[in-house]
Amino acid sequence: MLNKKEWQLLQLFMATPNAYLTSKELSEQLGFSDKTVRKYVNHLAEALLPHGGMIERAQGHGYKFLEVDDVAFTTFVEAERQQQHSRTDVTQLEEQADRQRYILHLLFFEEERVTIAQLAELLYVSRTTIANLLTGIRQLLTKYQLVLENHSAKGMVIVGKEQNKRRFMMDYFFTKRYEQSFSSYVGNAFLTEVIRMEELTIIVLDECREAKLKLSDYVIHNLVLHLSLAIQRLKAGFSLEKFPLSQDVLNSSEYEVALRIIRRIEASLHIVFPKEEANYVALHLKVKTTPYGVHKPDAGESEDEMMHQLEEAIAVFSERVDVELSEDNVLLNGLYAHFIPFLVRLRNHIKLENPLLADIQQRYPNELALTYQIFAEMPLLQAFEISEDEWAYIALHMMAAIERYHTKQRKRVLVICATGYGSAQMLKNRLEAEFGNQMHIVDVISYYEITEQLLTGVDLIISSISLATIILPVPAIHVSVFLAEEDIQKVRKQLGASNEKVTKQAMSEQLHSSEAAAVFDRTFSAERFILVSQVCERRELLAQMIGHLEQENAMFADQMMRQIDLRENMGPVVFNRTMAFPHPATPLSTKAQVVVALCQQGVDWNEEHPDVQLVCLMSPSQGRNQDMVYISRAFVQLVQSPELQKQLMRESDFAGFRQIFIPLIEQEINK
Repeated sequence: MLNKKEWQLLQLFMATPNAYLTSKELSEQLGFSDKTVRKYVNHLAEALLPHGGMIERAQGHGYKFLEVDDVAFTTFVEAERQQQHSRTDVTQLEEQADRQRYILHLLFFEEERVTIAQLAELLYVSRTTIANLLTGIRQLLTKYQLVLENHSAKGMVIVGKEQNKRRFMMDYFFTKRYEQSFSSYVGNAFLTEVIRMEELTIIVLDECREAKLKLSDYVIHNLVLHLSLAIQRLKAGFSLEKFPLSQDVLNSSEYEVALRIIRRIEASLHIVFPKEEANYVALHLKVKTTPYGVHKPDAGESEDEMMHQLEEAIAVFSERVDVELSEDNVLLNGLYAHFIPFLVRLRNHIKLENPLLADIQQRYPNELALTYQIFAEMPLLQAFEISEDEWAYIALHMMAAIERYHTKQRKRVLVICATGYGSAQMLKNRLEAEFGNQMHIVDVISYYEITEQLLTGVDLIISSISLATIILPVPAIHVSVFLAEEDIQKVRKQLGASNEKVTKQAMSEQLHSSEAAAVFDRTFSAERFILVSQVCERRELLAQMIGHLEQENAMFADQMMRQIDLRENMGPVVFNRTMAFPHPATPLSTKAQVVVALCQQGVDWNEEHPDVQLVCLMSPSQGRNQDMVYISRAFVQLVQSPELQKQLMRESDFAGFRQIFIPLIEQEINK
């Protein structure tokens, strides 16, 4: 199977058949570096040869795609297209957060002992990458007094109290991600009774863990949803009329767990569940080990076929509502878990009332009608007569996915405090009270917990400690823990929430471009601008760059290298995969200096970043660093602007860099 980059390349080649494309053109189209393009073109060429396709290379012209065997190639492309949409292939987990979640799911839900070598093979990454992922996982577990132990050949295991394990699972897989869960959407949008999804999840999680049932988080989510709606149905006077189970299921541990779950809910809410409700809960619990519950799959109803039909329906729905849902992993897995008991109901003519039907018909008639139009075309459903109640259940999944899509448009915020969790939590509460509808706070951490994984996907950092001397890939705002009025205005301005016009300062108070140029010239110089034409490694380049700094003493170079290494151990210094901003953990220079290196062939920085092209070594002053504050913020602008980065690489000289960078400094000082 092609990876994501190879598939993007192939699609581009297929859109321009029999035409030459240079590596530069491919780079601009796909957003990769020339070096990365060449690497993946070679991989793609090897993959296409056995399947009727080839990539021809001509010096000075670039690459041309040719279709040698149209039948073989068409078959290959169709198979690839289906696999690219599949969510079950772990080799396609290319993001750190996805890989981390996959590993944690194995350890907590599957409770499998896996080795580093096995994980590297499963995820198609290096052992070094796995080691970095495990470092992040250990940091997450520490807050819960849990330890990830590695017993070499026997594999890894989570060690700690069972209560702490459940607490972590609730926070990581459920509570923290409830904004992405179907259950939360239904609870917020429809359920009017006092039904706490978290309490239901705890009950289900407790009983399943006690019985050592291995259920995925998606199955648990769907079961919690069913229970919440069952409570609504019972309170409205509806219940399942019949739901027989085979003797095998009645004698199973899943059935015993279902009974215990029902009893705990009955005791908590003082209601009575009929026997049929317990039977239906047992069916949900059997999903993991017997995918079709008490029935074997009929012909044409394989798991792969069901997944394929769901993917096609989601793709059509996405196109009709103009919202991209095909990449929504929660939707696909949630629908899959829903369809298994759904098909059992249809085959056994079991009627399931939907207590939310009237609300959905009144508030979301278009979404309900569209769900019927699209999903009724699924071959799996052709033989059945499906009630409006059942279509409403499926519509809820689609509506929740649309809500998730729009929720992602909110700013994702990381809150940082100087010393610990308590003060960060206080700041978080103040921010949520003031900006709850405009931001989603993804985490609260201390200064020393900043890692590349935690910064992934973050739009804004709000910190009670100044981060001015640290290069970060996203904007950072320095506020008081108590979030004073001036802090609120700063945050509102960054979020773009204020409709008030910002009163500009008098021209005499603003910095003119000549003054911004003075800031630049105090920190940069032509002697500290290096053009590197050969491939080199991180340490080799850093030694060369340190040599261009003003040496404070005989030990300066060694001290600087140690301080740079120390700072990099504390958190990431590479951003956008191709830009690095190394700097010492403790300032060593008398005055602020920056050395810039443009690396035409790329620097092999580390396993995760083999193709860094711009390196800016910052050496802050031991005294006042006002200039460095502006320069650090200007670098953030550069990180966020692919166009400026391309322009800088084209200019490839100090004069060009100066012309690009001074306006960025001016913008920062005039804010």
